[in-house]
Parts: sequence; structure tokens; C-alpha cells
Amino acid sequence: MRENPPHILLTNYMMLELLLTRVRERNTNLEQCALLAIEYEDLDENIAEDKFWAVSPLFGVLDHADRKELVTTILDFFRLEFAIDSENFLTQSRIQESERQFRESLKQPWSLDSNEKLHEPYYIRYQKLSKTAKLYTKSMGPASSLGKFIKDYVKRHTIDIDLKKDGYWELILQTMEMLEQADYLKE
Repeated sequence: MRENPPHILLTNYMMLELLLTRVRERNTNLEQCALLAIEYEDLDENIAEDKFWAVSPLFGVLDHADRKELVTTILDFFRLEFAIDSENFLTQSRIQESERQFRESLKQPWSLDSNEKLHEPYYIRYQKLSKTAKLYTKSMGPASSLGKFIKDYVKRHTIDIDLKKDGYWELILQTMEMLEQADYLKE
């Protein structure tokens, strides 16, 4: 596989960040301006597999449109939190190598600033990590934005699921396992 020149690789990183992350410094992004719509591969076909979803007390009771909306929202949560996986771009060693290559091969203003770094992806976690863990993480616990969304979704749609303590964890673990089986998430 031919290596991209440094300026193309840097453009790829910048576009990846622009397309996938929640806007932190700017007020709007391409999705909010209706200039871009992100879709997930084979989602309609996967959503239509009623037998697959039937084991879930949440997804099993939803019609296809509601199921698609909920799955899309959960996948968007991961994407907007920059919890994505790419062996080509987002491993720690690949990011470090790319930063070095940009600084050596490109001149300002077409390179990274001296204090600028490429963003490492986040990991969405079930439990707290030790303080010595050198990972960027976000929680998917009951008090997280994802947890609050799921609890609110269940309440608004009057779905009979107990989401107190163990009930929430059983549902979220099953949901993550199903999304991994559908090839949308990676543990």
C-alpha cells in the first residue's frame, strides 16, 4: 500500500477530526448546518433483523424506525466523543509517527504548530480506571450523558424496563454486546 504524502495525511487527520468530533471551539459544525449527514453502513438491513434484536427488552419492543433512531443516537454518541477505532490513523504509535512526519516534512503554516498535537481517540468505559491509566476515557454509566439519554428514552416511550442499579448495567452491557456483534463497535 502506497504511503500518502505528509500534506495529504495531515489533511486526512484534520478532516477526520472535523467530520467526527463534537465542535469544541467553534459554534457550529457541518452536521448542525445540514451540510453533512453521517450514515452507518448496512444499518437499515441490520435494523430489519427482528430476531437479532428480539432478545433485548429495549430494542425488541421498538419498530424499525424507532430502533434505527435509537441505534443511530448511540453510535453518534461514540462518534461525537471521538471513540473511534482506526489502525491506519488512530493508534498511539501511528499518531506519534504522523506528528513527527508532519513537523519534519511540512513547513508552517501547513504543518502542526509547535504545541499542537493530533487528538487521540477516547475509550468509552463501563468502570472507572486507575489514575495511572494513560487513556482518554468517557463513562457510559447511569449518570453519563448516554446513561441519562437511555433512561429518558425508556421513560418517554413507556417501556417497562427497570433501570435502577443492576438493571441499567444489564441493559447497557447487552446493548454494547449487540452493537459489537452487528460490527459497529469494538471492545
